[in-house]
Amino acid sequence: MISIIIPLYNKRETIARTINSVIMQSYQDWELIVIDDGSTDGSDEIVKSFLKDKRIQYILKKNGGVSSARNFGVSIAKGEWIIYIDADDYFLSNALDSLVQMTEEYPVGIVSGNYYAEQNTKRVPVLHRVKRGIVTNNFRSLFLGSFDIRAGATLYRTTILKQYQFDENLSRYEDAKVEFDILRSNKVAITPDYLLVYSKDFSGLSIASGKLEKDFISCMVFENKSFWEKMLLGRLLAEGIQVYSDRAIELRTMYKANFKWMYMAMFVGVFNALLDRLYEY
Repeated sequence: MISIIIPLYNKRETIARTINSVIMQSYQDWELIVIDDGSTDGSDEIVKSFLKDKRIQYILKKNGGVSSARNFGVSIAKGEWIIYIDADDYFLSNALDSLVQMTEEYPVGIVSGNYYAEQNTKRVPVLHRVKRGIVTNNFRSLFLGSFDIRAGATLYRTTILKQYQFDENLSRYEDAKVEFDILRSNKVAITPDYLLVYSKDFSGLSIASGKLEKDFISCMVFENKSFWEKMLLGRLLAEGIQVYSDRAIELRTMYKANFKWMYMAMFVGVFNALLDRLYEY
């Protein structure tokens, strides 16, 4: 069985679409756990209208952030596998079926697929150059964009998520922190099948909270990491310099010994973006 976890906070406009995308899956051996992290917009009314389906649970908790909601969901999940999905995104009907087939074909603890980004009803493929099979270098493929572990497009063996929990002190890029930890020691299989629609119309997760201390960018560790993980950290550092422009000097001082990785990431990123453009044509 697959446990699907939705962390919910004030998504009244989109949560029904997300839940319906679960119900419409071709693969039906699932439980859905909606963790309401203290919504105040009436999101609960929408979710409760689905509770006639006994596979769906609704749990209200005190607001503690998305990491807290995800960790709580994992703690009560009954499935052998877990997938997160954000309350403003939605599955394509083949998502779970495709992921389950991958678990049967490849002896790994994580399977992932491709997805679309959608804005103003226009869908754009996110990943390019995706090849079906086991990823040979997790961090290299993640940097080059031939692999991603997007919530809603990635299935984890439950034992892995029991071992690696989200840092509840972070409110931005908290997923990157735990994902990097997981990717250092776990094999991943990927399919080019499209599984998810990531909605950019309602997403606010990429916007800085204004508190650098709550951002993974403030506590990255380069030492003893592989080449491609350092490249990913360098890319995050470059973003941090832009997003927290008022604290750019502080970030430059904090990471002065590792600034070369930022420049290398920017340089390689330009050429990789050109390859993606060529692939589109």
